[in-house]
Amino acid sequence: SVALINKTISVQENVTLQVKTRIGGGSLSVEDQTGAKVTDLFVSPGFSGDGTYQATWAPSSAQSDGLYTFRIRVLDAGGNLAEYFGPIRVDKTDLKVSDAAVAPTSFNLGSFPQAVTFQYTVNKTVQATLRVANETDVIVKTFYESQTQLAKGYTQVWNVDSSLTTAIGATVPAGVYNFVLFVFDPLTNKSVQI
Repeated sequence: SVALINKTISVQENVTLQVKTRIGGGSLSVEDQTGAKVTDLFVSPGFSGDGTYQATWAPSSAQSDGLYTFRIRVLDAGGNLAEYFGPIRVDKTDLKVSDAAVAPTSFNLGSFPQAVTFQYTVNKTVQATLRVANETDVIVKTFYESQTQLAKGYTQVWNVDSSLTTAIGATVPAGVYNFVLFVFDPLTNKSVQI
């Protein structure tokens, strides 16, 4: 049996594969997306028949982010091969939000068009929440919550309306408002808020 089927790791972490076998020989390896072997893993203790064995892989800092495959092969005395494999996702890229900008930065509520544009760029796939809050941190508008966004630039237009009212064409009262962007990387459990 194989204890690990799927694991996300970062450069600071190791992934440990655990194998329980009644067979006295085998090999463990890690392959890249093309199927090329990245490394052979050494089991501890060495294969010697019935038992539980484990091997640890720590991706090097030169290892690129992406999907890798662990492969476990065991061979019995009769020459029968059993093989198990599964994914390991390496993600060492720090989550970043860049190019955040608001335009215009101020305007008169009586002027037209009444719209403010917020733009930003994320460098990896995230779950994003975008809201507008007033000067007392009350949320007056939610554009999206926990929306999956790919690594690219995004633009959101706010027509200075509020989610707090159902009146058609109603705008927020004069005041100071802030866009609040929260992005979460589900692979590394890291987040950024601006």
